[in-house]
Amino acid sequence: SSPMTREVIYYTAGLGFSITPNVVLDVAYQYQTTKHTDYNLFYFADGSGVNASGVYNTSFDRHAAALTLGFRF
Repeated sequence: SSPMTREVIYYTAGLGFSITPNVVLDVAYQYQTTKHTDYNLFYFADGSGVNASGVYNTSFDRHAAALTLGFRF
């Protein structure tokens, strides 16, 4: 079986600063959390019994940041 995405949440923020009248600095941040359903990596059943992996959870968190410098002409 494969994991299914149950929930994805994003939080974002950004700020911009004017360093001089012709130069700006921008910073942005993003936080993402993704939750998946639990699943077995493999599962096999035959007449002699069941052979299965443990239950896996592949939920994760991600952080991203960006910094830009802009010039006005």
